[in-house]
Amino acid sequence: MDLELVIAVLVTIGFLVGIRLMQSPETALWGNRLGAASMAVAIVFAFHLTGTGLSAVAYLAVGALAGIVIGQKVRMIQMPQTVALFNGLGGGASALVAATAMAIEGTGATAVVLSTAALALGIGVLTFSGSVVAALKLQAWISQRPIVLKGHGVILALLLLAGIAAIALLIAAPVGGLRVAIVVLFAAYGVLMALRIGGADMPVVISLLNSFSGVAAAVSGMAVGNPLLTGVGALVGVAGMILTQVMCRAMNRSLAAVLSGFTVKATPERSAAAGGAAAARGAAAYDGATPAGGAADSVRSADSAGRERTRVTENDLIPLLQQARKIVFVPGYGMALAQAQQSVRTLANALERDGKEVSFGIHPVAGRMPGHMNVLLAEAGIKFRKMRDMRLINPEFAETDVVIVVGACDVINPAAATAEGTPIYGMPVLHAAEAKAVVVCNLDEKPGYSGVDNSLYHQEHVITLWDDAKESVSRITRDYRNARAAMTASRPASERPAAAQIESAREFASVLREAKRIIVVPGYGVALAQAQEALKTLMDILESHGKELTIALHPLAGRILGHLPFLLVDIGVELEKFDFLSNVNPRFAHADAALVVGACDITNPAAMDPGDGQPAPTPALRVADAKRVLVCNFDDRPGPSGLPNPLYAGSNVTVFWGDAARALPLITEHYLEASSTTNA
Repeated sequence: MDLELVIAVLVTIGFLVGIRLMQSPETALWGNRLGAASMAVAIVFAFHLTGTGLSAVAYLAVGALAGIVIGQKVRMIQMPQTVALFNGLGGGASALVAATAMAIEGTGATAVVLSTAALALGIGVLTFSGSVVAALKLQAWISQRPIVLKGHGVILALLLLAGIAAIALLIAAPVGGLRVAIVVLFAAYGVLMALRIGGADMPVVISLLNSFSGVAAAVSGMAVGNPLLTGVGALVGVAGMILTQVMCRAMNRSLAAVLSGFTVKATPERSAAAGGAAAARGAAAYDGATPAGGAADSVRSADSAGRERTRVTENDLIPLLQQARKIVFVPGYGMALAQAQQSVRTLANALERDGKEVSFGIHPVAGRMPGHMNVLLAEAGIKFRKMRDMRLINPEFAETDVVIVVGACDVINPAAATAEGTPIYGMPVLHAAEAKAVVVCNLDEKPGYSGVDNSLYHQEHVITLWDDAKESVSRITRDYRNARAAMTASRPASERPAAAQIESAREFASVLREAKRIIVVPGYGVALAQAQEALKTLMDILESHGKELTIALHPLAGRILGHLPFLLVDIGVELEKFDFLSNVNPRFAHADAALVVGACDITNPAAMDPGDGQPAPTPALRVADAKRVLVCNFDDRPGPSGLPNPLYAGSNVTVFWGDAARALPLITEHYLEASSTTNA
């Protein structure tokens, strides 16, 4: 078999496997690496085939440097327009390949070369011009609203027909002027197509243009006889089109409706099915929406069981959070604009620290590109397992105590079931309105891109905080913590932490905040105090702040072999974080901090050299080698060995004596306060 074909197949398979791996957060990093490696192989092989000189390598170096700079400089909120621009550059590159192929072949080009090159030229130019307009819209350098010209649809149809005619004429008579005509016609088509599409439909446009860039690459590969370019381009084209269809289904709109700028009305049956139970009830459960966008009158609403809701006000917000057991955050593009994801994470951590179940409901088109919200939240340190897509989270809203909306509008608007003749009609939405209480942290009550007023805002069980989302969420966090502190202060003296414990908690927080590499050493005291959940909460928060965590396990840490690992895995701690005695001991010398929780003998330096000729009971973990040691034990009494632990008197050791289940939340609280003060 021809070597070029073999390499093309292997590289294409590499890309295919990489895409498959990127479908899961757990394997996405490896999928990205595999894709990058496959691309590197493709580039090197292309150089080998063409015998490219040093000048081309220099150009490649310039492009690589530009890519690295852009990747480092672009903020996450700018990623959608960056992806749109990269789609355009891919289409433009394919157009250049096609134009070069036609120039090299000249008048002797075959019909196959001319037809494929001309088609690649047209699709590539369309992708480039459309992507540039999409990027400018997303960057708000031009209006994000649909820009519709008089006779817009007719103009686009004429441009498309003229472009196809130019391609046909070029095949019959390869005249240079026809190539220019193809470029002009398809570039104009791409510009006018993107101008007519509003910001709400931009996720679909980005996916579609991504597909176009792949198609352009595949067709240009046919023009130059390169199976590698054809195979990889076809793969990108198919993947982009699948994602486009997924986005369209999420909006309950056809691709034709999105591209034409017209709204395809859904039938009442389809609307009910798409909108779920909330949409089916319509005005019976929600206040009516006015299609023209006028504010609807407030009426008393009912939950999914038909029970009358209780009116709530801003004064009820903190008591609602204190009493809640299940809380769902609903992020939207406003969260990205306000850069509020870090504040959201801080509030979520504070709520989880008190034992509340916290999750995140993600609508497929909540951001400006597929997965935008997921990546923003992950960047802030929120675990992927807490992010639930619309299909999974919608059935849970009826059992949710509080929904906290952060910068979202259209994706939670119940008017999607009733506002006929509007872009939002029939679109599946998150059923946030079904929760027992809803808190909206949006900039204002203006409609979203759909132009439809959000009827949720006027319901009895909704609290609206009109302000910058970052400020609103931070204020909620501050008030919640103050209320918790006041509650702690009101407890009997016997239940309050002692002054020495508070001081130790502050010292722990200071050390953990400065540390980069932390080794956690759990012992049997964790099981006795039932402190594993509190420990995991602290570890999750540390990881979300970029700390490198390792869990050091001693074979005798529990009462049977494997006791501690099972206890921690049972609450969701990943196995990859565990490291055992022989492997982890050399790492303590490089650790910024060792956090000992409920462990004595397994950390006792005397266990390795008890003196007086006594045999060493067991090898111990060398926690004393760490730069700082934080010991959170019930007291300083010896463990079952009876040997006093000299570790506690070390100059680099800070101790916290007390029940770990109560000590760890106090340490976590002081750590979060120290971190929020630093960030502010």
